[in-house]
Amino acid sequence: MDRSFLSQKDVIEASRDFVCIRLATYESAAEAKVLKSIWVSRDGDIKNTTFAILSPDGRRLLTDAGRGPDWALGRGSAAEHAQQMTRIAREHRTSQSPAALPTCADLRRALNIAACDMQPLVVAIGKPGEPWIAKSLAKLAWNDDFIGRFVWATASRDELDAIDGVGAKDKLIVVQPDDYGLTGTVIARSASRPTAIAKTLRAGLDAFRVGEKDSRRHIRRGQRTDKQWKPAIEVTDGPTARRRDR
Repeated sequence: MDRSFLSQKDVIEASRDFVCIRLATYESAAEAKVLKSIWVSRDGDIKNTTFAILSPDGRRLLTDAGRGPDWALGRGSAAEHAQQMTRIAREHRTSQSPAALPTCADLRRALNIAACDMQPLVVAIGKPGEPWIAKSLAKLAWNDDFIGRFVWATASRDELDAIDGVGAKDKLIVVQPDDYGLTGTVIARSASRPTAIAKTLRAGLDAFRVGEKDSRRHIRRGQRTDKQWKPAIEVTDGPTARRRDR
């Protein structure tokens, strides 16, 4: 889905008129309950992907729901899907509020998502409502230079044990996650002055290194080195679910 749909230019442009939600799936019991109200497989369980377009109030399905865009928008090219998205957005346009910082639920999950998506992680050290986070940083997150290029999180200073290199005066850090999303290393930092935030984000992009990930080698290496990730709820898709059924 990432290569054939989400990363296509036409789809990216069309998505600007939507609230796009990256699902946590097995990392939130509350979210799983919502997903079950949208779509479940034949066995009655959620899977690791769900795709649907909902009305602005989130209460009505505007398309069919399923595992990917073909289920909702029909078989076609990414450009054709983007045209359908543009039509739907036009038919359900609403007034827009200022965009908030698109943070993950917590730092643990943010590290894992950043590793999976092979993107740098930006961590604002402080409370989400602080003006420099809620306004200055949020505005930059949706700037054309930075939109879609980071995973975002907020955290208190005592939640940063998994990140190496955090300085005592740091308020904003850009992190290179490890291959398995369990730890990370600071690659850019600032003390959160508004004029320094954009500079720090650009420095993080320059310093970030995208690794190559072959899924089979990745899994084998993780098994050899005993990398463990415990999801919040039971996994009902893929090899883990099949092992459970045996």
